[in-house]
Amino acid sequence: MPRFYLPYPDKDSVEGLLMHDDQAKRFPSRQAALAFVMDYCREERFAVGAAEKAIIGIEGQDGQWRLFDTRLLPVLDER
Repeated sequence: MPRFYLPYPDKDSVEGLLMHDDQAKRFPSRQAALAFVMDYCREERFAVGAAEKAIIGIEGQDGQWRLFDTRLLPVLDER
């Protein structure tokens, strides 16, 4: 099951950092990073059946991590 992590940026940064497969990818914004995740899941869903079960962890300004599915609906249990 693919997992993506989008940490909250430092106070002096607006860029988005996305963690996936032990790799960090940098984007000009968090929105751009999230758009990449959505495109990736949409493209990979047909090649890899697990892409539809991807979990996206997004850190909020309050430091709390929240889990979402590829529809950006909250994940209540960690499948």
